[in-house]
Amino acid sequence: MAKKDMEVKPVGYINSLFTFKNGTPRQPSVCPFARGTLQVDKSIFTNPEHSLEGLEEFSHVWLIFVFHKNNAQYVKAKVKPPRLNGKRVGLFSTRSPYRPNPIGLTLAKLESVAGNTLHLSGIDLLDGTPVLDIKPYIPEYDSPITPMIPRPSTLGHEEDEFQETASPMKKLKNLELASQQLSEEIDNDKTPVNTEESTELFEQQSRCENEDISKEHHAADDKTCASQNLKIESSSNCSQKSEIKSAKWISEAPISKLSVSITDRAKSQLQKFSKTAENPDFRLKFLNSGEEALDAIRSILSEDPRSIYRRQKCGDSLYYFTVDVMHVTCWFDDDLAEIVRIQPVLYADHLKSP
Repeated sequence: MAKKDMEVKPVGYINSLFTFKNGTPRQPSVCPFARGTLQVDKSIFTNPEHSLEGLEEFSHVWLIFVFHKNNAQYVKAKVKPPRLNGKRVGLFSTRSPYRPNPIGLTLAKLESVAGNTLHLSGIDLLDGTPVLDIKPYIPEYDSPITPMIPRPSTLGHEEDEFQETASPMKKLKNLELASQQLSEEIDNDKTPVNTEESTELFEQQSRCENEDISKEHHAADDKTCASQNLKIESSSNCSQKSEIKSAKWISEAPISKLSVSITDRAKSQLQKFSKTAENPDFRLKFLNSGEEALDAIRSILSEDPRSIYRRQKCGDSLYYFTVDVMHVTCWFDDDLAEIVRIQPVLYADHLKSP
């Protein structure tokens, strides 16, 4: 079969609060306040809103996208994930954006669907990111399952034998039925019957039956407990068909989270930003308040967004990134990140076109 190049066309483009690579979260779980929208392009469907019908029933969506801002001309088989602080591992054991096919996968929270537009949160995508496909997140399908294979045992035969034995409750019911039948026979029998003797005989028989039932009930309980213990022991001795695991460096990275502080000057500057600011340069588009903006900035900095090169070679340099309409300046010192200035993106000199 002849191999041919594949052509793909984006279904839409992300409208995001991250406009520059610096500071953009590496994973969607970093910043839950990171909001954005995605419009299904009308060039894909005549009625793009029809393609989203039913999607509002899901809480999260998978987005398959393109790393459109990659600047590397070639890819390497081994890369240095930021969490490993310089150690190399195989490319396909990481989520590095520099891949043979620069395709990414992210999980976003679906806030709402309006027409042909998805309103999302918890995104880690740059503004203008091309999205190739949208799929609902289905935990029943997307969460790995670890089926257990029990070792051979005689448990099944013991259970069959136990089920064949009449239960104590069933015997008690039969005894009550016998009592009722005896009463009817006494009422219908024309021959005189010594009622006192019959009653005494029946009560004696009932006591014997009850004692037998009690003994059998305790025996059944012991047998049930033994059966349950056997099941538990059998489960502990089961061999796993598959196991869910991840690399140790994911949960035990050599670099730890950073503490984040903010200067009084930066805090004062942040108070000028809001959803309803009179000056449009300070008017937030995606974040709802200055408090929420500070939480977003703290979340980003706590994960140390710097590259390995910046971390190791430019540790004393100021670091800049943007969130919504804010341009943030900070510096790092060991395990601390400090926010020293927050101004509108339009005021940042190094972002202005020459």
